[in-house]
Amino acid sequence: MLVNQKLDQWAETHHPAWLSILRICLGLFLCVQGLAFLNDIWALQQVLHKINLNWDAFYLAHIIAFTHIIGGFLIAIGLFTRIAIFFQLPILIGAIIFMWPGFDYSSLNQQVPLSIFYIWSGADNNSFSWEWWLAVVTFILLLVCWILDSGRWSVDQFLENYQNS
Repeated sequence: MLVNQKLDQWAETHHPAWLSILRICLGLFLCVQGLAFLNDIWALQQVLHKINLNWDAFYLAHIIAFTHIIGGFLIAIGLFTRIAIFFQLPILIGAIIFMWPGFDYSSLNQQVPLSIFYIWSGADNNSFSWEWWLAVVTFILLLVCWILDSGRWSVDQFLENYQNS
């Protein structure tokens, strides 16, 4: 039996209704975050410039925003949930890494073009920003939703029941 099938069987027996509400709220949050990125796309482009992604910062900022909007919508309605989460995870991993407090990513490694050279700036441990914590919590919730899949209140479940009848 495939790992995905075992995971689906386990998730069906261990999926309370409040987890479906959590998935819906997480999807709506990602949609709103994508719209906020589109509203102030210049700020996202500036962050991407700071981490030496200025070669495609304009396109990458739009890809991030639209991935959040489309993926968040799919997560909220419960359609292709694991695939939508799969596309969200690299964005959240990047957010966690590049927003890590105490790292100065303005200094580039000159030996390797388009590389990032991190220097610990010695910031105190209490300097964790709310954006970093929000990215970490969102990442953890995405992993939980990936493991438990979409649940009872989802388009996936509706389509499965519709095909079986």
